[in-house]
Amino acid sequence: MHPPLPTRHNWSDFLEGPALDAENNNNNNRNTRSSVNGTKIVACKFRSDNHSAHFPHALQQLYRCVSWWNYHRELEAAQMRSSSSSSSSSYGAAAMTTGTNTTRTINASASTNTGAPPMGGADLYLIWPPLAPKVSEFLQGFLHALRETWDVHIVKLRGQVPVVRAKVQYGYHQYQAAAAIHGNNINNNNNNLKNLGYQTRQVSDLQQLRNSMVQLYDPQRFEQELEQQQITMPTLGSFITTTTSKWQQEQQKKASEKRLTKPKITILNRHVDSGRSILNAQELLQALQHEFLGSKQNKKNNGDDALVSSIELIPNMDAYTFYEQMKVMVHTDILISPHGAQLSSLFLMPKCGAVLELFGRGYLCPEFFASLAAASGIRYAYVYTATAATTDAQAGTSTASNNLTTATQQQQQQQRAKELAFWMKDLDSRKVARLFPMCAPIPSIVNHVRQELMDWRKRMENPGQNCL
Repeated sequence: MHPPLPTRHNWSDFLEGPALDAENNNNNNRNTRSSVNGTKIVACKFRSDNHSAHFPHALQQLYRCVSWWNYHRELEAAQMRSSSSSSSSSYGAAAMTTGTNTTRTINASASTNTGAPPMGGADLYLIWPPLAPKVSEFLQGFLHALRETWDVHIVKLRGQVPVVRAKVQYGYHQYQAAAAIHGNNINNNNNNLKNLGYQTRQVSDLQQLRNSMVQLYDPQRFEQELEQQQITMPTLGSFITTTTSKWQQEQQKKASEKRLTKPKITILNRHVDSGRSILNAQELLQALQHEFLGSKQNKKNNGDDALVSSIELIPNMDAYTFYEQMKVMVHTDILISPHGAQLSSLFLMPKCGAVLELFGRGYLCPEFFASLAAASGIRYAYVYTATAATTDAQAGTSTASNNLTTATQQQQQQQRAKELAFWMKDLDSRKVARLFPMCAPIPSIVNHVRQELMDWRKRMENPGQNCL
């Protein structure tokens, strides 16, 4: 029995264009897709505008393109399997061309482990506008990585090839301000918010891209994650047949003792001139080190002097290349950082990682990077630092209890609403609020990290469970 095709998606939620219309009209007939000289073309067009010049907004488009490409990668892998004369339990060998004009042979186990099925007979294209402004060094690195890992062809002219385009909402609107002011969560089912933030077809789209990049640029880390079951076979679950279950059980058995390694915590700050810098970052580092890297109480309670492998404070990543930023994220299990562009690469964090985003006085928009965390399979929480000195981190729809009186909580909520109503009422006010530095509420963050460490251990003990 051949494996099922990958699940189709309501692409019109975040994509548009003639290629999408053709896809919907073909009614699952994959042979009618565009081709050049017999090779199927899967193209996504980048839109150049004032917003996309800032790389976090450029990535809003590109991550949607990744979803479109990966869907067709999976289609090709399934098509190859169904037409292969080999057993349906194996991908077999397939050649994959990289951006360096070298050819690799991807065998069955490698394809399964990385979650990167062989492409087969399709070419991936990113149509780049001829008059697009110069891109940042980070974005240059990301585009180069797309070429090297998934062999994405980046061209400026598309001829008659049908394309899809990302549907992205950049602007900040009054309903978002109202939700932030009153402490309500943004309803992602709201039609006005369909294209806000980052969206993908499924979590595995960005995870597969991430795994491909780690395998190429940090092979030692890749092998470590394989051993610890952080990169697991079910990344292409619909393609895995029952004949692989025995192998999977053996790998899980081998990893049982290695799985419970210690996580790494990274405090990623911003330069003070960039705004939203954590003023007491050094004190936060010392508090976390005392709590999780050697306190006598930890040793007494846990039989181990350290609950984490390391805790690092990075003042900023302004001068980091894409590959240097990638290394930071790939080796970080729990990330603490202010709101800012440095969070755009959090999809590179290990599976089931966690991010805590900090907001300063007068500014709050958690739905932006929360959507990227959700699309990447990363746990997300945020702290509004101006009123959080005595309150715990707010995660999802619930606020952790810290024995405050109801009256005190109501007073702090009123204070937050008053601040946000003043600073988020218009664009000029928000620009000013975005520059405010912040003081991290250290007790709240320590408590939140403690809970995340407990949850991280549970997730590592049961790697097949849903991280979120």
